[in-house]
Amino acid sequence: MTSRQLTLAPFVLARKYQDVRPRGVARKVVSLFDRHGLALRPWQQRGFECVALNPKASTVATPGVTMRTAAMGTIEQIRECLPPADEIEFLFTSPPCRDLCAAGARWWKRKAQANPRFQEEAVQFLKDFYALLCSLQDVPFVMLLPASPRIRALFRVPDFSFSPHEFGGYLAADAPHPLFPETVPTQDRYTKATFAFTGGHAAKPWKRPLTPIFTTVHLKSGITKRISPVLASRRNLEARSVTPLGFAVALAAAHAPP
Repeated sequence: MTSRQLTLAPFVLARKYQDVRPRGVARKVVSLFDRHGLALRPWQQRGFECVALNPKASTVATPGVTMRTAAMGTIEQIRECLPPADEIEFLFTSPPCRDLCAAGARWWKRKAQANPRFQEEAVQFLKDFYALLCSLQDVPFVMLLPASPRIRALFRVPDFSFSPHEFGGYLAADAPHPLFPETVPTQDRYTKATFAFTGGHAAKPWKRPLTPIFTTVHLKSGITKRISPVLASRRNLEARSVTPLGFAVALAAAHAPP
């Protein structure tokens, strides 16, 4: 395979998908469990109708993206809030998973006392949710989850994994983060291990990595540690949950080249 073929590989995957799926209607890009709509910004800039749905309203939103609140506690509720599958061009989601990742670990003991099966139920929700996405008539989708050993062991192995800084080259060096400029480094130059699960012939975007930035923190034990600035404080939880913009740009470019 030549270097040119390697460069075009994700676009070839996307075009194969477009060839086999009926076209002409799908112009909506949907993001589920999305408080900010940032994952949809590159699609909105390409002229797609973009809708972000989340159980709770957010005070931070992306211009040009329709933000909607919806009941999403069960698979049936999620199904009901989705547009018809033939109207969806692409679907993006980062479902809640604190019962399975480090961010929620400090509450596991208390949750297990109240419900010994809480993690089994969390895994079953992920499996049912993923099955719902796979049932949407070949709608391409990407589901992002934290890189948790429990998710890998209890759900399944991801299709690929990444860190935000690996897609930083898609962003301008002089453009601050559109939602959290004081927390998220320019060009997403921070680390955060993330699992990606795909379906519907979704293409894996090519990386444009940059060197990540680290912050030095002093722990109570006296140890000095280098850590990602986004992960340095619990006060950054909102910024932590936002979709890495560089990855979102790369994903849109792989499926809807400008």
